[in-house]
Amino acid sequence: MSTKTAVPAAPSFIKRYQIPIFFILAFALSWVVWGTYIAEQQGLIRFHLPDSFFAYFALTLAVIIMALAVGGREALMDIVQRILRWRAGVLWYAFALLIPPVLCVICVLVYRALGGNVVMGAEVSLGAAIAYFFMFGAKAWITEEAAWRGFVLPRLQASYSALAASLILGLFWGIWHTPLFLINGTGQSHWPYVGFLIFAMAESVLTTWIYNNTGESVLLATIFHASTDAALSYSGLLSGDTNAFWLTVVIYCLFAAGVVIFAGAARLVRGQKEPKAVAIPPGYVAT
Repeated sequence: MSTKTAVPAAPSFIKRYQIPIFFILAFALSWVVWGTYIAEQQGLIRFHLPDSFFAYFALTLAVIIMALAVGGREALMDIVQRILRWRAGVLWYAFALLIPPVLCVICVLVYRALGGNVVMGAEVSLGAAIAYFFMFGAKAWITEEAAWRGFVLPRLQASYSALAASLILGLFWGIWHTPLFLINGTGQSHWPYVGFLIFAMAESVLTTWIYNNTGESVLLATIFHASTDAALSYSGLLSGDTNAFWLTVVIYCLFAAGVVIFAGAARLVRGQKEPKAVAIPPGYVAT
């Protein structure tokens, strides 16, 4: 009499490994788009897919597919609620909006004190930076942040501390940008890759701090993300020499470390003697 080894049902496998599967799906969909730029650049093809639309909205597609696969409509609506969650103290709106430009001004002042020369607004005007904040923010809200903070972060925090979850997410968030380092003309093409990964991890910690203190609001996380990118563009720090780039990375890391010390690594929320229980996202299975 022959026996057959039981094979787990596909939905159970997807639920158990939903975080790595999501990363694989999200990376594959986005990298196919960016890959057409690299292939065109190498003379392998004569076209590329529209980057600003498909590479980012591929993340939205991955969120929808995975949410429906692991938890159906309930899981998808949970993410939508996080995306639309706006009720938070005015102070946290101020933090999300103003901390990035303040950090950039500190970086510029320190760099000048050390003998460097960075002219704010030389390459991107203040008006252009403000316009970028709104345009990129609108796109990031339903693409990057819907993916990283809407889907991934709640699931990581269900199994890890806020600090560990932030560092894991930050590393993969940074790696997701890898094709941009291989495409001529992108901002990332002349940045130190390892430095960018470290910066992404520091920014991820700060974004989780904003997110957890605002009732897990993807909107507030988006404001912080968009403000960071706009402020860095206007400051000129990332378009200057390598020393300016690394100084920015160091100052962001120091500020992130200060937040961890102040708020605590467990939840990055100050004033809790015991870590606040994390709501388990619909369809999540701890591994």
